[in-house]
Amino acid sequence: MRPDTSFGPFRFVEAVPWLMLALTCRIVGPEDKPLLNLLAACGTWVAVLMAFMAVARRVFEIFDRSSHLDALPLDRELRLSLRIFGRIMAVMVAATLLLHNFGNASIAPYFMLGLDSMAFNQSSISGKVWSACMAALVLLLVLGIDRNTGKPSFASTFRGLINQGVRFVAAIVVLAVFYVVLGPIQNVVLNGFWGSSVVAASSHQTKTLIYFTVTLGFAAMRLWATLLILTYGLKQSHLRGAA
Repeated sequence: MRPDTSFGPFRFVEAVPWLMLALTCRIVGPEDKPLLNLLAACGTWVAVLMAFMAVARRVFEIFDRSSHLDALPLDRELRLSLRIFGRIMAVMVAATLLLHNFGNASIAPYFMLGLDSMAFNQSSISGKVWSACMAALVLLLVLGIDRNTGKPSFASTFRGLINQGVRFVAAIVVLAVFYVVLGPIQNVVLNGFWGSSVVAASSHQTKTLIYFTVTLGFAAMRLWATLLILTYGLKQSHLRGAA
């Protein structure tokens, strides 16, 4: 256990610094400078992955599931995130290109937000469903790390997906529904703040702080719900397989 998170309540906010970094990268990315915007987007996605693994470590403790994340130092965890990022990026780019060329080109760009939307809201329902699938893939990649090389393996990941069965697929469906439902709720909360006369009269800095705080709160909620739903689905699949 890491000494900086040994105090119980700290375990529930361990992912927040990474989410703050991810949100900052989302805000500062200049849309008129594609290269810098891409770098900021990559920073967002890697930070979300780091937050994902921080929450995963705590959720595994709740479900009494052992994993190699338990004693993984920060530098190795960052390297693992980058390796997973490379594999997930390949999947997202391939899916986006296929959808753009042979499917619905209008929703194709949302498929590049598969990692981003595990924590942050997006407007496309198709993109939210895709994000739930990406969250499941990330979890299986984390659990399917090769113990000899320490690298995520697509082969073991897809074997794991096949072995999990219907209950894990049901968990992915539940997660997709959760993403779809939570988005409008987040919009209502934010619009409620913006419609308040007190907030309307506040300074730009205060409004930014409110946006930052509300968005971070929903991002943390999304990640925790994501890992709880998917890990519970894995547990039920294993119980069914052992029966």
